[in-house]
Amino acid sequence: MTKGFTLIEILVVIIIIAILATLSGASLISARAKAIDIKRLADVKQMQHALDAFAQDNGGEYPTDGTEFNPGGSLVSRNGHTVYLSTIPHNPTPFVSGCAEDYVYHQGSNGKSYTLTYCLANKVSDLSAGLCTAMPGVICVQNITCSCSDITKACCGYCNSGDTCNGGTLP
Repeated sequence: MTKGFTLIEILVVIIIIAILATLSGASLISARAKAIDIKRLADVKQMQHALDAFAQDNGGEYPTDGTEFNPGGSLVSRNGHTVYLSTIPHNPTPFVSGCAEDYVYHQGSNGKSYTLTYCLANKVSDLSAGLCTAMPGVICVQNITCSCSDITKACCGYCNSGDTCNGGTLP
């Protein structure tokens, strides 16, 4: 009598290996998606630091959209002597469905603020998945409309002196 494995035993082992491979593949995909979102948050934080340094050196005025701040370009002082960000990052792929393919930057109405819009594919820490807007001092605001009357709220940190909000101008 020879010793060996039966066909049933081999099939059971193959099925167990297939199940383990499927489970590990799913968790790998989930971990990759979370890592990309963490990269997005790191990019946003890096851009915020560069924007704040730019504003500090330029009388509190943030860069203009389209000319001084473009993903893939660099953020340099208006006199060209200081590089705040050698390469403004692009949104990492894969993109979040229903969102812009790149980070979207807009200078505020009087140049003293900005919004930086991006999307998260998954919940990260206390931030929900979906559309987020970063502003000076705030990493993520979701689904919030602010008026100047609630300027004391963190979400309204972009309402600065001289800004026009909801038809009124702050002192």
